[in-house]
Amino acid sequence: AYLGVYDSVMFKFTMESNDDATVGLGPKFDDFSLDYQAGFPNDLTCYTFQVKFPSSVNRPIKVKAYYENVGQEAQAQVPAWYRIVGQTQQRFLPNLQLAAGERATREATVTVASAATINMLAWHAMTSDQFQANDTAYANGIVVRGAAEDLELGYDNRNITLRYNYATGNGACTHFTPVADDDLIQYNLNTIRARFDAGQVGDLPIRLRIYADNAGAIGAEIYNELITVLASETGPTTWKDIVVSGDPDTRNMTGDFWTWFEVVATGADRYPQILGDTPVEWDGVHFYTYTGTGTPTETEAFHQVHALVASTSAADDVVEVVPGEFSLEQNFPNPFNPSTEIRYNVPRATDLTLAVYNVLGQEVATLVSGRVEAGVHNVTFDASTLASGVYVYTLKGEGVNMTRKMLMMK
Repeated sequence: AYLGVYDSVMFKFTMESNDDATVGLGPKFDDFSLDYQAGFPNDLTCYTFQVKFPSSVNRPIKVKAYYENVGQEAQAQVPAWYRIVGQTQQRFLPNLQLAAGERATREATVTVASAATINMLAWHAMTSDQFQANDTAYANGIVVRGAAEDLELGYDNRNITLRYNYATGNGACTHFTPVADDDLIQYNLNTIRARFDAGQVGDLPIRLRIYADNAGAIGAEIYNELITVLASETGPTTWKDIVVSGDPDTRNMTGDFWTWFEVVATGADRYPQILGDTPVEWDGVHFYTYTGTGTPTETEAFHQVHALVASTSAADDVVEVVPGEFSLEQNFPNPFNPSTEIRYNVPRATDLTLAVYNVLGQEVATLVSGRVEAGVHNVTFDASTLASGVYVYTLKGEGVNMTRKMLMMK
């Protein structure tokens, strides 16, 4: 507010310790100018791209892109895209239509056929955009675990930019929601993993506590162990894994659970200290500060804390439900490239055909032909040899004739 009144500006920095104690003055800057540049009339940004956990082979991985119109003009029918680096781009639908200052999200799922570490990105394709540096958001270092491995749950964006400095008796608290994450009805909690700052000297203790959930709040304690973090188990690329599978309370769990790393060290730095990241939007609140009593305090940043779980809802334990009527469901994903899943329900054993046609009425694929038992069925349609466009799929049989449309976009 004072610029224009005074013809000179000076900044002075005060240095503080980790305990917030003033230790002296830092550098001073004067005799500089500030330039102001107005925003662009046409400027759309993809400011965050989230790839959700768990990310495992042949399991749908949820992705979510966040867009904002940071320009001064409304924007209509802007294409939005995403892709795995090295693979074909995919379209988010519908197109973006944003007033100035308005935000919107787009969601999809991806499936990876083999264990790998992948990178992904999301962007928009507004041809009139005047500042393209903010058009694209990245999600790198996504570990797709093998089909036989534990599912890895977490809520961070896989980046690390800071370390915490929790006080003694305080610490990082994380709320895990496995049912919402991957529809896990019953599971074994096998491992808690965390990343700690490499500034610690020697091997130091920290206490891990695990709590059951109580209607969205911390419930009864189910695990308590004083663990030692080795100096070799610290740093932004190293996970400290704490195996908790030996505790009977971590077997056949249902619902949510909470973890708390309680700092037990004293002194200025109080290592070990959790690594984390600056705040990025996520579905739901998962990260808190906790002191062991009362209600945890929501944090404004991520903790690098994950959980490895294994589903114990065996197929033999699931009661097979016979559908009450025939139905043909919308394919997923849709639009797709190059393959998609089609689900159909059969209330009694019968002869059926499920075929795909182009817009000229020509049959391009027969997915099912013959006797089909009662139950819920899924079939994959691979259109990698076909052109982009609208296709029709039809389920036919005695007293059955159902049709839906789908869109393949290369």
